[in-house]
Amino acid sequence: MTLFKNMNLSKKLILMNIFLVTLPTLVFAFVLYSVQSRQFNKQMLQERQSAVSQLANSLDTSLTSVEDLSQSLVYRSTISSLVTRSDLAMYPTWAKYNSEEILIDLKYSIKYQNLGLKAASIYTNNPDIPELSSFHDISKLYQLPFYQDFRNSQKSFDFYCLSTEETQDFYQAKGEDPHTFGRLMIFVQRIQPDFSSGYSGVLIFEANPQKFFSSLSVYENHSSGYFIYFHNLSNFYGCSPDPDAVKQLKDKNNRQRKLNFSDASILSQPLIRYPVTVVSQNPHNKNLQSYPAFKLSFLLIVMTVFQCVIMQLVTSSIFRRINSNITEMDQIIANEFSGKVTINSSDEIGFIAQRYNTLLEKIDTLIEDMILKETDAKNAQIKALQFQMNPHFIYNTLSIFSGNARQNGNFELADAISYFGHLLRYNIKDTGLYSTVEQELENTRSLIKVYSMKFIGKLELNISIADDLLERKLIKFLLQPIVENAIFHGTSGITSNMSITMEIWETEHALEIAVSDNGIGIKEAYLKQIQKNILYGTPLSQTPKSNSSFIGLHNVYERIQLIYGANAKLTIESIYGQGTKVWVHLPIFQETGGMKNDDQLFNH
Repeated sequence: MTLFKNMNLSKKLILMNIFLVTLPTLVFAFVLYSVQSRQFNKQMLQERQSAVSQLANSLDTSLTSVEDLSQSLVYRSTISSLVTRSDLAMYPTWAKYNSEEILIDLKYSIKYQNLGLKAASIYTNNPDIPELSSFHDISKLYQLPFYQDFRNSQKSFDFYCLSTEETQDFYQAKGEDPHTFGRLMIFVQRIQPDFSSGYSGVLIFEANPQKFFSSLSVYENHSSGYFIYFHNLSNFYGCSPDPDAVKQLKDKNNRQRKLNFSDASILSQPLIRYPVTVVSQNPHNKNLQSYPAFKLSFLLIVMTVFQCVIMQLVTSSIFRRINSNITEMDQIIANEFSGKVTINSSDEIGFIAQRYNTLLEKIDTLIEDMILKETDAKNAQIKALQFQMNPHFIYNTLSIFSGNARQNGNFELADAISYFGHLLRYNIKDTGLYSTVEQELENTRSLIKVYSMKFIGKLELNISIADDLLERKLIKFLLQPIVENAIFHGTSGITSNMSITMEIWETEHALEIAVSDNGIGIKEAYLKQIQKNILYGTPLSQTPKSNSSFIGLHNVYERIQLIYGANAKLTIESIYGQGTKVWVHLPIFQETGGMKNDDQLFNH
């Protein structure tokens, strides 16, 4: 795993392609070859076995038809009575008549049964039946192999496919020209008397094998066709048999449908009722039958290898381009972000290069902006140090005025000037963003003292706050704009005493501040404009003092939103003729003991 993590991305993709695509595909191709090879082999085996079975069934049907015909002729009373009777000499007319009837039946059966038979003969040991036409002495058959096998088998019906030599011996025994015919098919039916004594005989049908086995005639001269093996005389008919196949067929214990060889198998179908086996000489080679499955699997393997090669070439090309871009980026970084990445295409790699160039442009812009800001900050700091002398000069001058007024006995003016000096000192004192609740209240009291000189009536400030809240942090200049706004707008048009009440309390999640007055109040339509002005800075309609009204409240709202977050609120309620109330809701931040510090303000 560590080695894989340390590889470059190109090698990782190649390995993943090999293990996730190539190897599984090769395994699948092997399994596919194995399964399809078995299926093809099974299918071909079934097709060939079906062909052999059809040929065997056809042969079985033909042999059964000949057997049925021979039995129907033999068991007729005419043939059986004629052959088995021992007193035919006493009834010559009857014997002659029945002999002629038998000949007619034999010729009729051969002609109209359409079984491929060409002749029928009766061989008997009855001396009273003369040898003429289709009647022969059975002693002519004694030396022939097929008849010896028939006698030994004790069967009532059997058939033999004679070789060329055996056919010549048969016709020679009959007294006919042995060279007139080729091979012969012999069907033998026993004629047995109903009683123990008496004569017997056999009915023999002769057939041309080429006509009787017409379905095999097309394969007779081929080395890879079909042949029929006759177990009684170990003869065969059809194509030339394989010596190994004949050897296995001669084994009486081997009655299997498949003859096995070293690299192939020959299909066979033995007949159940007859000593005959139909054999397909065409060997069934598993390797040859697997060739179609091998072609498909080989094609799949070739496609997989080709895909792997193409994948490697494409991946290598992509990563060469990526590495080229990385090299250019490294050069740009080394040159202090000077230059641009070359864009050679419009694909994803080209888009990355384009975005990188855009990022470089943004970096250049940001660097320029930072340089300008640093310059402006230094200039502002210098100007602030320069102008810092002016408020101190004003404060010192006010101290001289206050001392002079006190020397002249104008103590009220001296106090007002002194309180104004306190306000000025509080404003110019650099204590950061925050002050304390107690310092804000002191600044508010100084404000009330200064404005009392202008107000005709008595101006009072009532403060309600728990002692444990005095040291709480509070942003500077939060209370002054609210109180100043109450004095400026609440006292307009009145001459009686005015009372301003300030309540500060703490809930579980917030610090609450409420500043109310008993001043003139605000009309409802104008109050809606003021509320929009506080929240959104919407300009007020042109009413008296509108150009400067409520700017302080809007400033306070923006500052508490910035410092205390979106949950901070500043609302104003008023009833015309009764007074106005400003309510400030400041969420408490547990980690700062009531409010954010400077770092939190920056992060916020």
